[in-house]
Amino acid sequence: LSREGHPHLHDPRGVDGRAADQLSQEGEEEDRRVREQPRQVGHREHVPGKLQAARYFIRWELPEIEHQAKLLAGFDDTCTTMNPDWF
Repeated sequence: LSREGHPHLHDPRGVDGRAADQLSQEGEEEDRRVREQPRQVGHREHVPGKLQAARYFIRWELPEIEHQAKLLAGFDDTCTTMNPDWF
């Protein structure tokens, strides 16, 4: 996987580190806005849940993408060369 044209790959914290920081800051701001708003049915519960789901995705799922991208870019044929009769 070439780093050329992908400046985020030069950042040792990577995309997920910066995204997690930004999401955390945005989440704190949104949490503050939600607490200051008049009560809306389900709103206070809905927004923090969405933010938590996004935090999970950034911290647990995004780090796997680089490895998967390397496999795809290398045209790894491990899965496609499996013969169903071998099971």
